[in-house]
Amino acid sequence: GPVEPEATLEEEPLLGGGTEGPVAACFGQAAGWEMPLCDETRRSFVSLRRAAFPRRTLQSWFQRLSEKIEWNQPKVGLRRLPRSAAWLTAQGCRCTYRYSGTA
Repeated sequence: GPVEPEATLEEEPLLGGGTEGPVAACFGQAAGWEMPLCDETRRSFVSLRRAAFPRRTLQSWFQRLSEKIEWNQPKVGLRRLPRSAAWLTAQGCRCTYRYSGTA
């Protein structure tokens, strides 16, 4: 059916990472931010800042996240997908990971 519009950013601001979002809209191109996805109807945004961290820092973070987070291979029916996913939520959240027929 038709997509029900979400609250606008003015009605319900996005908050995360200690700042109001989307980050690219707040800090802009002058600070090196891009916004390749801006879908206000679904409140879906992507803020991107290329080369923001040194390669060594990124490798260290990747290693730590690979070891410390419980990664799973989602299933569609009986078939496992060829990717890993981790569902990170606030403590006490009972949200279920669902995406394109996965559970």
